[in-house]
Amino acid sequence: MMRPRLVILNHEILPYRIPLFRALADDPQFELHVLYCARRGWDRSWTVPRDSPAFDHTAKPEYHIVEGQWTTGLLPQVSSLTSLQGGLLTTHEEEAKRFTVNGEFILLPDFQIKRLVLHTIDTVLMPPP
Repeated sequence: MMRPRLVILNHEILPYRIPLFRALADDPQFELHVLYCARRGWDRSWTVPRDSPAFDHTAKPEYHIVEGQWTTGLLPQVSSLTSLQGGLLTTHEEEAKRFTVNGEFILLPDFQIKRLVLHTIDTVLMPPP
């Protein structure tokens, strides 16, 4: 049986959260992946060794972020979006109001937080090598 995936988006790698994420990664109930916007905040003096987290993570996930507020109501207007990293995210309407991003279905669309629109998909998108 496939374990559910738990993805946590965090602004930066915080040393005091590493033990929590390691414990979550060791939990057999789900598969953990942590996305970080930066390895270290501009106002932080600490450094975290690259091998320190010891759980599945991606630092600088600009590959997942596009400029603008792309709700599913606007997605039919485009076939692709360019991420902040410069990668191409293809969008497609598979059936009425059911969309994919890079071939992965959007499960929970249009979750709005302030000026952000988040879409939950059924896998973690990884940038091409």
